[in-house]
Amino acid sequence: MAQRPTSMSFTSPDPVSPNIDDGTNPRKRQRTACDRCKGRKQKCDNAYPQCSNCAKAGKECNKPLDTEIMSNSYTRALEDQVAHLEKRLMAMEQQQPRQSQTQANPRSARQTAHESVGARSNSDTNDGQHSFASPAYNQTGFALFVLNMVYSIGALNLRLTDQSYRDTPPEQFYLSAMQHVASVREASPIDNLQALVLLILYHLRSESRNGLWHLTGLAMRTVTDIGLHREASTRNLPPLETQLRRRLFWSVYALESILAGALGRPISLSDCDIDQPLPLSVNDSDRMREPNTSFMSHGSTPGQEANPTTNLSQFILLSQLRTFEARIQRTIYRVDRTTSALQPKMHRLISELDAWRQNIPSSLQSSEHERLMLHYHRDVRLLLQPFLAMLEPNSDLFRRCVDAAGQICQIHKRFHQTPEYGHSFVAVHTVFVSGITLLYALWRGKSNIWSFGISNDIRAASCVLAIMGERAPWIRRFRDEFDALTEATMAALQNASSEPGVETRLRDEMPAYDFSVFDGLEITDAAALDMVRELSQWFQS
Repeated sequence: MAQRPTSMSFTSPDPVSPNIDDGTNPRKRQRTACDRCKGRKQKCDNAYPQCSNCAKAGKECNKPLDTEIMSNSYTRALEDQVAHLEKRLMAMEQQQPRQSQTQANPRSARQTAHESVGARSNSDTNDGQHSFASPAYNQTGFALFVLNMVYSIGALNLRLTDQSYRDTPPEQFYLSAMQHVASVREASPIDNLQALVLLILYHLRSESRNGLWHLTGLAMRTVTDIGLHREASTRNLPPLETQLRRRLFWSVYALESILAGALGRPISLSDCDIDQPLPLSVNDSDRMREPNTSFMSHGSTPGQEANPTTNLSQFILLSQLRTFEARIQRTIYRVDRTTSALQPKMHRLISELDAWRQNIPSSLQSSEHERLMLHYHRDVRLLLQPFLAMLEPNSDLFRRCVDAAGQICQIHKRFHQTPEYGHSFVAVHTVFVSGITLLYALWRGKSNIWSFGISNDIRAASCVLAIMGERAPWIRRFRDEFDALTEATMAALQNASSEPGVETRLRDEMPAYDFSVFDGLEITDAAALDMVRELSQWFQS
């Protein structure tokens, strides 16, 4: 089916959206001029990052994106997702008891605002009086898409952190946002990219993650199409717009890095492809007060400014860590070299991670520092895990990997002791694989590695998965699988240390491990799979 070039080419469930397959012949030649030259009917030389006309006028140069950058398979996946959400929403409305309007029910200001704005947004969303031909409607439609997506993400977090949540379901806000996808298609590439980030954030925490990797890939291809990874793309912009675009790029980069690490897939851009600087560390209060001067007079990177902590310091430090993750993925998780040949590179990377840790400002709040340390330990485990099979259990690096896995489980446990903390499928993957790393280390080191600390870390992993399972039923399967694997490991350890001929009953009943649990989590972590296979062989030996 022929389709004109769009920057976001998935279908909208809106029944009044224009039909792109109207029987007319598609244009033979694609538009290659930038938006400004197209509007002024000027010849465009397509120079990068600005054509000569826009450069002379000192105007922003927006170029059309490549066509068909999303596959038909994802379009069908999104249509299936919308149908799935509609069915769930209908079922929830039928099951939810009708609340009496006269019943006294004290509510917080946040809940009252949530309901009133949500009701207004739904009313505006369903208003069919706007015209698709009106530029004002397109702007309003995009704003309503953003508004409903923000509320859908907020409602999803509330439902994950509060089991008594009975307000507007996040699926309803999501479906309302989907009615304005046509307006998103017509938006600028930057607005389009912001819309993609909102969709990714929603699907990270939703039960259905169909197309999440495709969405992230689309966002990165949009970045490269508009040149947002290059410093030249923001060179002639006002200071405020420059910083906002840098924040947007590094947000997309971070999302892809997180997913690539969880799914075992390659990163789109290498370090040598990126020269877009990190955003400056500036408080948003300064940005609102001095929109075009505060960045020039107060901005700097964490660790270099007089006041080292702003509300952007954590984001910048995490963005630096994402570049380490990408380097680990490209350097260590490669198929053209043996693991033993990569060991010298591992030592250099661990030194760079340690240097990053030393540069964390001491003035950060404790919660911010702990979140940074969670991601630091995640990268240490990611770096050292492939080498566990060749490292001696009593070596410093082996024990450091075990300690990092244990710290991940303990920090997640502390996070879940607060009601405000939600979770994503990436968090499930992180805790699950960290727990497997601990069990694998026990098998490798046995009594040499066993301690009260590692036992406590394994219990923390089981506890976190149990809490997650109470908040999201789809996680219970992974909790049960991990508990079964833990029980089998402990039984095998006991059998190994007992007298000959004395075995626990569980050892004889332990079946081959069910690898389908990894399919459910969309995990293609080869190193984690190898650990589970070796554990399974140990149980059956």
